[in-house]
Amino acid sequence: MNKIDTTSNRDWSALKASYDADGVVLLRGFIRGEWLSTLQDAVADYRKRDPGNGQTQNFSRSPGRVVIRWMGREIEAIQQFVTTSGVAPVVAQLCGAKQLKFWYDLTLVYTVGSPYGGSPWHHDIPAFPFRGSQMPSLWIALSPVDEDRSPLVFVKGSHKSGALYPPSADSAKELPPGYAPQPDWDGLAARGEVEKIWWPMQAGDALLMHQNVVHSTTNNRSKDGERISIITRWIGDDVRWQRDAYSMQIPGVDPASVADGAVPTGSAFIDVKL
Repeated sequence: MNKIDTTSNRDWSALKASYDADGVVLLRGFIRGEWLSTLQDAVADYRKRDPGNGQTQNFSRSPGRVVIRWMGREIEAIQQFVTTSGVAPVVAQLCGAKQLKFWYDLTLVYTVGSPYGGSPWHHDIPAFPFRGSQMPSLWIALSPVDEDRSPLVFVKGSHKSGALYPPSADSAKELPPGYAPQPDWDGLAARGEVEKIWWPMQAGDALLMHQNVVHSTTNNRSKDGERISIITRWIGDDVRWQRDAYSMQIPGVDPASVADGAVPTGSAFIDVKL
């Protein structure tokens, strides 16, 4: 399969500047042709395995939303996408990494007709058992996104402070060291103290997101289709293990076998040739 065209009509210096300044950058028409249909087909086929009840390692659900995790560990097409499609050099260039590893894929399906399913304001970094400056997510639309179809909304530049906020579902009064209470982002935006940004998207458009950028998603208010996206997550050369109370467990990695400060290595991490 041909590599993704990463050169046509793109000002990469400007795109990197946007990523650095805003914490997110839009890549229109980034995934096209066979690679787009391959991702769409892989997700559609894998969804047939959904047991439809409860939580498993690969599937979870809540009203209005289906979540698929770790699909790439089983599906060769996903592995081929991250290693041979040409997306990895773009991710590395935009986040400033000289080396890159893929470690996680996450698929989100926002279903039609539920008043639930959105995600409140949050950033992804608390769940990551690493720290460093190069932990971006490549978020790929596999279906259209518009104002009613669960767009991602970002707090522009919110990654710059380096602040850590607890996951939105956490209501503990005592926060772990290094964490601050989540600000009232809507109130700040209403007063003009922060700026919200979002984009309508077509299937194949992508967003590169900094791990610290704050974002949210509304429920799918459309009447004519699901909103489907797949997210690939990456780590660069400055990333080291550093776990805290909110860190996710990576299947196949024994927490006792890794030390904070060590470079993530092993079969859970795919070294990608740039």
